Amino acid sequence: MICTYVGQIYLATPVLSEINEIDEGACVELGIILVEPELEHVMLAAEKKGPLSFQDNLCLILAKEYGWTCVTNDKPLRQKCELEGVPLIWGIELICILVESGGLPLSQCSSNISS
Repeated sequence: MICTYVGQIYLATPVLSEINEIDEGACVELGIILVEPELEHVMLAAEKKGPLSFQDNLCLILAKEYGWTCVTNDKPLRQKCELEGVPLIWGIELICILVESGGLPLSQCSSNISS
């Protein structure tokens, strides 16, 4: 749904492995493109020190490399993206964009948020 109304979603496979609510099959069904990072991206993310996790560093590296927008509510990741010039969207903003573009009825959005 988001891919149709907002834009393509890319998800690094090491990040997918940390998400319990979705699996590879659901990603395919939703139109999410799973990205297997290059070895150099993995090594760079693993070498970085600081407040970001390996997965957050990987997201930042891939977004910067490929010109993607990072969708996150994680404040340290957002700060680092801003410093690196990576475009950002808050998670809730994504829902708003989806509603505004006609991809999600407001009534359905309200019931999902209150659940």
